[in-house]
Amino acid sequence: MRTEEFLIHADGERLAATRILMDASQPPQAISFHGTGAAANRGRTRYILDYLAAHGLSSICFDFSGHGESTGKIEQSTLTTRKNEAQAATRLLDSRVPPVFIGTSMGGYIASLLSPEIQPRSLILFCPAAYSAEAMDLKFDENFIAAVRRPRAYLNSPAFKALESYRGKLLIVAAGKDTIIPQEVIHVYHESAPRAQSRKTIWLDDSDHKIHSWLADRKTERNSILREVLAAT
Repeated sequence: MRTEEFLIHADGERLAATRILMDASQPPQAISFHGTGAAANRGRTRYILDYLAAHGLSSICFDFSGHGESTGKIEQSTLTTRKNEAQAATRLLDSRVPPVFIGTSMGGYIASLLSPEIQPRSLILFCPAAYSAEAMDLKFDENFIAAVRRPRAYLNSPAFKALESYRGKLLIVAAGKDTIIPQEVIHVYHESAPRAQSRKTIWLDDSDHKIHSWLADRKTERNSILREVLAAT
């Protein structure tokens, strides 16, 4: 396994990115989209991507603008911005095969939005968030927060509509003590993909929303999830 650091240019921003390669012979087929928040960055899922590389699957991860080592400011971003940045990153994947999308929280929402256009073979979502259509172009400020906090505003989420035609594998890993994502959101994600090749939701009953940090301290659960992720690719 080897890694390469590089930049993705999207909408005037420079996005810090990493290739995690099985070897030089296999271009990346998987990509990870992280969530939002000051501490969110591309490194959160490296344990997954390193594991996949060790089992023959190369990948890319990157920092959305305003996060990690990328340029930009979080409060100037929108969900549309993130979708555009994710699209730019997916163009660097192996075009000969359908890709694997791994999304966490807001990244799970972005991965789902892209699925009709890109047709990934696998959607692997950790605590996926859902947002209403009207939130897409709101900057990440108090107006965005107000929009997403309206009771059950997520029920008309474009992510759920996007999954109606999805035909690949769907794996959702959810947290039983998540105070950010209502359990109803997880159930709707699962039910929104009736044509999927397979659907599986795994509940980590004692985990909170910071699911990757929770798994970092629990070897047994982490290894179990890694095996499930590999099987879903």
